[in-house]
Amino acid sequence: DTGIGIPPERMDRLFKSFSQVDASTTRKFGGTGLGLAICRRLVELMGGRVWVESEAGRGSTFSFEVLVGIGATAALPFAKPTDSLAGRPVLIVEDNVTVRRVLERHCAAWGLRVETVARAEEALNRILEPAPVALVIVDQQLGGGDGIELVRRLRALPGRADLAVLLYTSLESLGRLPVDLVVSGQLPKPVKSGALRDAVVHAIGQPAKAAPAVAAPVRRKLGDDHPLCILLAEDNVTNQRVAQLILARFGYRADVANNGLEALQALERHVYDVVFLDVQMPEMDGLTAAREICLRHPPARRPRMVAMTANAMVGDRDECMAAGMQDYVAKPVQPSELEGALRRTIEHRRREVGG
Repeated sequence: DTGIGIPPERMDRLFKSFSQVDASTTRKFGGTGLGLAICRRLVELMGGRVWVESEAGRGSTFSFEVLVGIGATAALPFAKPTDSLAGRPVLIVEDNVTVRRVLERHCAAWGLRVETVARAEEALNRILEPAPVALVIVDQQLGGGDGIELVRRLRALPGRADLAVLLYTSLESLGRLPVDLVVSGQLPKPVKSGALRDAVVHAIGQPAKAAPAVAAPVRRKLGDDHPLCILLAEDNVTNQRVAQLILARFGYRADVANNGLEALQALERHVYDVVFLDVQMPEMDGLTAAREICLRHPPARRPRMVAMTANAMVGDRDECMAAGMQDYVAKPVQPSELEGALRRTIEHRRREVGG
């Protein structure tokens, strides 16, 4: 590990459950404090030991030793070509070189004959050639969003109405396809090998069909009836994405601040109904940010503040409330708990306006 290193006086915290070298609420680096404890337990179960050598500012070296035997090896059936895929021509349309190579490697390992192009025009020109293509795999965000348009143009080509097409896309765009778009499947990024292989087998074995002409009734979301301006203060990118996806399920989007200071700046620029505050953030933690919000904004103009933290003990909740927060959601965030916090915010606003 080429990071910040570990001072000798804090070395004993490393392999303990739920323990951090830096336990402050403004620590720069996150984590649950379980990874190394799990490593130690696994190594000890195998009769071994794990240790660390470190110097503050110079990084750390982690080592382990276990006693193992030599077993009989057997060839694993990984990437074994299937009868339905072997020799079938597939065209991959992807402008990212690394992703294109990964997809090409997977498909080639399954016995497919792979061709790759980077742009929509190249794909259309190849499909117009006499040599057949059994499947086209397209990045939905191709060139900034041309994947959908490429499929529409492809379908307009003579004799290509049944050509199998697979789309892969980011999580937030998953499922958001026009009802008349003809595709054999849609996969989330990053594309998993097993899911891709299953989708390819299905797409090649089934002719492409248009979606039903009439879309199913859309269930109204909470945000449709009760709009809210939401600010999410969270420094971890993964946690940001998870919270945004859950909020989107209820019909909401949130502006994002990466720490308490950015949250305060956002509140100076915009009026929010509710602010979700992670307690542990760099630069300024959630507790300090909540106190500052109370000082800077009078009650009538103050957003409702909801703590989002992995510290789920009773005392931790009381500390959040004492800092000025009105609600609390424990991590890992569950959709039902986040929905509850949103509904309590809606009810709070209704009481404030007297309706």
